[in-house]
Amino acid sequence: MLIKTVAAALFGACMHAALAQPASAPSAGPHRALYMYQGADRDAKVIAGAKKEKQVVVYTSLNTKDSVPITQAFEKKYGVKVELWRSSSEKVLQRAVIEARAGRFVVDAFELNGPELEAIYREGLLEEFYSPHFKSLPPAAFPKHRHYAADRFNFFTIAYNTNLVKPSEVPNSYEDLAHPRWTGRIGIEAREAGPVARRSRWWLRPQYLILELGVIVYALSIALRLVYQDALIANPGS
Repeated sequence: MLIKTVAAALFGACMHAALAQPASAPSAGPHRALYMYQGADRDAKVIAGAKKEKQVVVYTSLNTKDSVPITQAFEKKYGVKVELWRSSSEKVLQRAVIEARAGRFVVDAFELNGPELEAIYREGLLEEFYSPHFKSLPPAAFPKHRHYAADRFNFFTIAYNTNLVKPSEVPNSYEDLAHPRWTGRIGIEAREAGPVARRSRWWLRPQYLILELGVIVYALSIALRLVYQDALIANPGS
């Protein structure tokens, strides 16, 4: 079975002053010292500041079944009101960029999928920050620039029928799926509501593959080859 971590839904701290930077390479904002502070009284400083502002605004793509209980637990523990706006990762990205370019800086934090969060970083809208919880996260949770960190991972898995697939045929890479032997033998789940199928209607969404492999031409070449594999696309919800 091939298991690949192809996307991460990631969390990035982003305060008003940091958002005010132009759409270019991110630069340090006036509150960087606070974001990177690692003293023993860090939590006390952060909580005091949050209570002074009275609320935190979060834009997320996390489903409400999970995001609402997390929000409620946060409010109960810290006594700080959370204003939560939930939509697709694409719409969160659009709103973040539109608001920043319009000079409206109300959002404090983002929690959404990796490709869109990386785009927000490249727009210069994120500030690097420190958390004592980072020590509990694997290295894969951090991009090189460390302007956000993963709080959840999506795993996409390939399952195969052992009665129909020989051990020597089991795919070990994305490119293996483009082999002629799989023509007419691939079934792909496509959920309209799912983050991966929303646009492409198949799990190998090019932007996720690009993020995983890092080579645009290679990713698109495999994606196009799979189109001709005569895959059966099924929507369980239909």
